[in-house]
Amino acid sequence: MPHQNSSFAQLVGAGMRQRCDERLFFRYAWWLNGARVVLAFASIPYWRWLGLDG
Repeated sequence: MPHQNSSFAQLVGAGMRQRCDERLFFRYAWWLNGARVVLAFASIPYWRWLGLDG
């Protein structure tokens, strides 16, 4: 949902919506969110090594 993406809201607020490929923008955001989830799970061994696993 475009209104839930703060980067997109900033882009629209700056009046640059016409200069942006929305499809590419949201595809990039979708992949970036997936990468964040993967990286969070990949960091679990580091958390355990630090003794932060509870």
